[in-house]
Amino acid sequence: MKIISVEKQGLLADMQSWGVSPNYVHKFLTKNNDTGQHVELTAFQFNDTAHLNNPQQWLSAYAAFWCRVYREAEAVADQAQALGAIQSLNVVAGMLGQSAVVLMIHRWWELSLPLHALPAPNARFTPGMATAAIH
Repeated sequence: MKIISVEKQGLLADMQSWGVSPNYVHKFLTKNNDTGQHVELTAFQFNDTAHLNNPQQWLSAYAAFWCRVYREAEAVADQAQALGAIQSLNVVAGMLGQSAVVLMIHRWWELSLPLHALPAPNARFTPGMATAAIH
């Protein structure tokens, strides 16, 4: 499987937009491979800290990362992988009671609808929905 990587400066800007605190941003970068120009997702992810245990922060950090993956994707398969990860984060955030993250994911999904032309996560597709969103 290929390494999933995003441009670091864009990710940092996105994390700020998602409300990720600087200490979580720093830990996210240390848990992944920060090359200076890019951030590469590592294969083994878990939180081994006692003090950085806010699920909203971690979910927001990973939502920012995967939304950046979608933005930078050049192949349809990479876009599909990113959308799947975002949808998974949406479900996990909901099950953990993190409504702020769920709402932010749905807002991102709504704003990016003209690009992916897919209804909101787990919504039924209505014929003409994608066309209506583009116009």
